Amino acid sequence: MRSIGLAAIVTALLVSAAPALAAHPGKPVKGSTAPKGQVYGYRCKAQPKKHVKGAQGTPFSRCVGELARQNEHAN
Repeated sequence: MRSIGLAAIVTALLVSAAPALAAHPGKPVKGSTAPKGQVYGYRCKAQPKKHVKGAQGTPFSRCVGELARQNEHAN
């Protein structure tokens, strides 16, 4: 009986503390937003990384290279 009462108290404390321990609603959750800077791999992540016969490099590596060249020429 005593352990049931103690369990109920601990549960009530955890439930009441949950909103205070939750992530702040204004802050983004880690990994949910696009990274900052020159992260070409993030922008090309939809491209397949499997090599295509007869083509130089993978579609992913060509995408990354093209974005790097575009950025180089823009500066």
